[in-house]
Amino acid sequence: MGVGTTSGVRIVVGMWDRSPFGPFTDVFLELPDGTSVLLAPDEIVAAYVSGTYRFDTVSVVDVHARRTARGLELS
Repeated sequence: MGVGTTSGVRIVVGMWDRSPFGPFTDVFLELPDGTSVLLAPDEIVAAYVSGTYRFDTVSVVDVHARRTARGLELS
């Protein structure tokens, strides 16, 4: 899922049901100045995703998403 704002912030939530590391969620943020940030649930996922895409900052944080009847819930 992705969303952008008129202020220039972009957010992309990746929900990987299958990967070499099992299911996981990551979040890509792009700030109005163009700075890109990856939020990943662990170091292995951070290395995997940042090996495919370029980020200015990579942070390992507790990130989860789930689909609900109303849409997507991110925590």
